[in-house]
Amino acid sequence: MPSKYRKKSTARKNYYEQHVADGKENAQKYYQQHKETVQFRTAMKKVTDKIGKQKNAVTNRKKLEQDPEKCMNNRIRSRINTSRRIEVDIEYREVNRARARFNTSRRIEVDRKYRKVNRARARINTLRRIEADTEYREKTE
Repeated sequence: MPSKYRKKSTARKNYYEQHVADGKENAQKYYQQHKETVQFRTAMKKVTDKIGKQKNAVTNRKKLEQDPEKCMNNRIRSRINTSRRIEVDIEYREVNRARARFNTSRRIEVDRKYRKVNRARARINTLRRIEADTEYREKTE
């Protein structure tokens, strides 16, 4: 015959197990009822979590500094994805062109060496384009 202590401890254990199971069940029911709200709330936490973003940025920066091969792979992958996106997404293509024009003009204003190289490249490309493209040739003459 089990003692009083043993009965109480098994009763406590059974109650705890039942309580935990009920809690899980209630949480699952609540999630099913309010699924969209919960998902929206967690998505907003991810968006507004500045500290987490800063920590992730620091760790990623350190990893890239330690592994230059990984850094190069990331650059290559990003260039490939950008070129694909430029081919597919017309709106992104226009935004990218505008950004490139702005950055180039700003760099021409700031960097004398780049300005000199850019002018030389522009002269060469203009001559090539005049030779190859008849419409452009007529337009410039």
